Amino acid sequence: MKNYMISGQILHGSAVVKAHWMTFSGPSPEPILDKVVALFGSVDIATELGALVLMVVSIRAGSRWLRREGSGGLDAIIWVGSAGAVLAYVIFYSFNSEALQHWYSAHLIVPLFLLLTLPFRTPVSRDGRLFAGVVVALLFLQSFTMLNFLSNPEWPHQRYMLEAGRLLAERGIDNAASWNAGIIGYYQGGGVTNLDGLVNDDLLPAILEGTLPEYIDSRGIGYIVDFDRMIDEARYPRRGGYEDEVFLSRLEVVERFDAVSDGWSGLSLTVWAYRVSLLRRSSLQREGQCARSVILKWV
Repeated sequence: MKNYMISGQILHGSAVVKAHWMTFSGPSPEPILDKVVALFGSVDIATELGALVLMVVSIRAGSRWLRREGSGGLDAIIWVGSAGAVLAYVIFYSFNSEALQHWYSAHLIVPLFLLLTLPFRTPVSRDGRLFAGVVVALLFLQSFTMLNFLSNPEWPHQRYMLEAGRLLAERGIDNAASWNAGIIGYYQGGGVTNLDGLVNDDLLPAILEGTLPEYIDSRGIGYIVDFDRMIDEARYPRRGGYEDEVFLSRLEVVERFDAVSDGWSGLSLTVWAYRVSLLRRSSLQREGQCARSVILKWV
């Protein structure tokens, strides 16, 4: 109701966009299961085995506990409800598997904790000792994971997004756009248009109908700032509504920020100047505006 009152839509734009992305890749439980495993440590074979042992031991102990105590008690109801919540979230995110971030696992923390621990409120048994041993082993492994995380930032490429935003601000560029506009737009000063639709509901028709270039023309956007993969990898233009060779041909590289480093999957953060389309050019000329119809250059 709140979303409808604000935007006129029942579903938030980000949910619609991610559902649209999923139609190209299909549902998959793997991304959300990776996030569940990441709650126990780094996603590797040791952590996966530890998490699996915890789940098996807890479900086994929980089944015994339910048979012994009955299913009518409050603890039993909470435990069964937690199991249902974990399963429901896994199924739900399997149908929203594109671009899952770490914070999506926040919904799972409480029900997963209850699922794993409630059966061991009774006096320590053999299962309880096994459970405790696995927890200690995972904590030990997690200490190395944390040390590695603190010494090696997970998203070092974001530094170039900061630099790009600052450069746009220094040059007075206020007609730029990006599919990953958050950091770039913040340091530019808030004038970078979001192109992926996750925080821009006005963009939804253009994405769904494959007319993003027309939207860009209508907004007078002169620069696009993002990683090369957003242009070079076919799946991004296809799902983003800009699978258009004419549109892509209007982009001219102006600046690269990390061409000599690993960046994001070895790709560069690039600033492209965007040549205004013939349709937009005619409109600008009719209105008597300055013809920015060739290639917008740095000022």
